[in-house]
Amino acid sequence: MLRIFLALSLTFLFIACDSDDDTTPEMEVEVENFYGLTVGNTYTYSYHRRVGDTEEFETLALTSNVVITDEVIINGESYFEFTATTTGDDNVSTPDVEVGVKVTTVKEVEGVLQNDEGQVLFSNIQDSDPYLISENEWGDIYVENVNQMQQKTVPAGNFNCDTNIRYAILEGGEQSPGSDVFLFANGIGEIYSTTSAVSNPQHLWEKRLTVYTLVE
Repeated sequence: MLRIFLALSLTFLFIACDSDDDTTPEMEVEVENFYGLTVGNTYTYSYHRRVGDTEEFETLALTSNVVITDEVIINGESYFEFTATTTGDDNVSTPDVEVGVKVTTVKEVEGVLQNDEGQVLFSNIQDSDPYLISENEWGDIYVENVNQMQQKTVPAGNFNCDTNIRYAILEGGEQSPGSDVFLFANGIGEIYSTTSAVSNPQHLWEKRLTVYTLVE
């Protein structure tokens, strides 16, 4: 039985304080926003499907335009709304992506991106334990930071990315052959992700960042 994982997004500012007084050292204050949670940031993604058992991928007739549209307060906590408008062919099949509008509400908690149900979407915390995100009769699904930086080239450019994987621990205790990869770049957001079947070590779909704009 084939079960499909659902696939699932940073401004890094430097403020320099200058002075004409040579006796005062230049100071740099770093403000972190790893996940790019700034209203007005926009991202466009394309989707690709593996051709049979080859290493080639075909481009699907689907495009998602994602905008961080609002900052809202839920139960006293600040969340950001990601509004994804997907256009293309209604008959194209890919997990968790369909033509229409989808709003996702997320927040960052100490380096961990979560949705409004508390489910972990990504972690930039190295050496942390895996995060349990779903329990099922056939096995449990985890997200884990694998302590690995990757250089990834997508249509939007070349990025140095933090890496998470999503996998299942099956009922017998073994890890699933298939796993999903998520790549995020500090100061930008989601760059690339894959979607797999639990039983297949080759991922079947890819999501790639094609263009983005960040609000200064």
